Amino acid sequence: MARTYTPQDYNHDNYSDILWHNTIGTTAAWVVKESKLTEGYNYGSVPTSWAVAGHGDYNGDGYADVAWRNTDGRIAYSLNDKAGHQTPLTDVANPGTAWTPVKGAEGDWNGDHKQDILWQNTDGRYATWTGFGTPQLTGHEIGTRTADWHASTAGDYNKDGTDDIWWYNSATHENEAWFMQNGVPVGSFKYANSEAGWTPVGSGDFNNDGYSDVLWRNDDGRVQAWAIQGNTVAAKYDYGNPGTDWTIVGTGYYNADDYSDILWRNKSGVVGTWYVQGDHTIAGTLVENAPTDWQIQ
Repeated sequence: MARTYTPQDYNHDNYSDILWHNTIGTTAAWVVKESKLTEGYNYGSVPTSWAVAGHGDYNGDGYADVAWRNTDGRIAYSLNDKAGHQTPLTDVANPGTAWTPVKGAEGDWNGDHKQDILWQNTDGRYATWTGFGTPQLTGHEIGTRTADWHASTAGDYNKDGTDDIWWYNSATHENEAWFMQNGVPVGSFKYANSEAGWTPVGSGDFNNDGYSDVLWRNDDGRVQAWAIQGNTVAAKYDYGNPGTDWTIVGTGYYNADDYSDILWRNKSGVVGTWYVQGDHTIAGTLVENAPTDWQIQ
């Protein structure tokens, strides 16, 4: 089925791109099409007290934007101006340094087609912000979890048009989804425990059925996806083992087939993609090499 949203699309061409940040504060984007680097955007530098806290389309214009966090607790955003530039940082608020944005578990918590933020407090509380990047910023505390539970990834696991939170317990290997509406959980489901050695590392629609699936990595390097359909793990797809020198650094749409793909980084700096179609990968492509002081966000 045709997708309605392309994550990390910095030029609005319906292909996912790659955001970079280096150790001296410089930010850039690789514009990628069919796993080829077609253009590079240099977004300039920010003081090193600022770090990338997340990325996505915060204002609903179809272009990916960047969220920033300062060491003093402030959070800000820079919007993509559609010409390969980011606007200057706009301070939003300072929730205090006890609160941290959960990178990798961002989502659209209210179904308005804008990326929102999930927060974690040092005391175990979690909260959402909807409307980040707009004048309609709204916050909701959504519950407390013990330290063994991790908000590992996010996606639309029940196909209702709103992203949900995938929780993983690192001690017991339990898995649970919180189904979200209007910024708060309205239901949950506990799935089967995963086997020891497996960790959830991302989400995407790998079988093009409109439900987000969960991507897993084993300590030995193996890769697997759980095909989620609401309260059911409909299938498990084994994708092979590229070796532990390779790290999964994202998921997105790097070709035009409407199946989510996997983005990889080798410890040497090389970036590559795996094209996925359901229960198998159809190609592995090297994109480019980048110095190791640059990190994919």
